[in-house]
Amino acid sequence: MIGVNALPEAIAAIKAGKLLATVDFDAMKITCIATEAAIRHVRGEPVPPEIILPAQVVDRTNFLPWDKPLEERECPRWEDVVGNRRSAPPVS
Repeated sequence: MIGVNALPEAIAAIKAGKLLATVDFDAMKITCIATEAAIRHVRGEPVPPEIILPAQVVDRTNFLPWDKPLEERECPRWEDVVGNRRSAPPVS
């Protein structure tokens, strides 16, 4: 069985051998980047017309970066998600 969002409970289940994998495509990261995009939009800064967050399968071979409570996880950096992609022009 697998899950989605790499929640702490899913990571614990992976460590215990009760869950095969989860996918790191979580609401916290989506919210972080969406908030940053909204702030940039309100400031009149360029924002790409589409932002796609990378997803990663998390299993017993790579779970350590996710093995912490949600409040200790960091938001992804704007530059790491958006990179050098072309942005829409600032709002006038």
